[in-house]
Amino acid sequence: MHNAAFAAAGIDGQYELMEIDEDDVPGVVAEARAGDNWLGLGVTAPYKRLVASLVDEVEPEATLIGAVNNVVRARDGRLVGFNTDAPGFRAGAELALGAPLAGRDVVIAGAGGVAHAIAFACLQAGVRRLTIGNRSLVASIAGGTWIIIAGVVVEPPAALIEAIGRTSARISRLFGRPVAA
Repeated sequence: MHNAAFAAAGIDGQYELMEIDEDDVPGVVAEARAGDNWLGLGVTAPYKRLVASLVDEVEPEATLIGAVNNVVRARDGRLVGFNTDAPGFRAGAELALGAPLAGRDVVIAGAGGVAHAIAFACLQAGVRRLTIGNRSLVASIAGGTWIIIAGVVVEPPAALIEAIGRTSARISRLFGRPVAA
């Protein structure tokens, strides 16, 4: 997909998958900074937060989300991190719903890294109520302090089922099938 996009845009580039260990991440980031043949990096879990700490600049939205999933190498070699998870989720959800997220009730199951990006997108979109359910309430709070400050409800798993029931019409429409209660 990436290589086809490069070709279509006339960019002399090649996207290469690199499976690396956490200890190798700083070296790869340094190589991208120093190498003129690097356009940037695509970053996946579990390295999104680590890479955010290693780049020269992080865009404000990615700072609020707490994760970087893409890095672009500027002409001067500086590495700038940004996050496409939030706008990607919002665009996809609004396209699937055929309407904006504003004013809706949204439930997020899980409080991991991408949940932060989805919560950020929902808050930016002006959702009426955002419920985050997680196996561990402590992990939800520790991982989402900024979200709780913004007035989001964090629920344990049992309450999540009730919250899903309140939003089932929206979820069933999004995924195209009814949601079992």
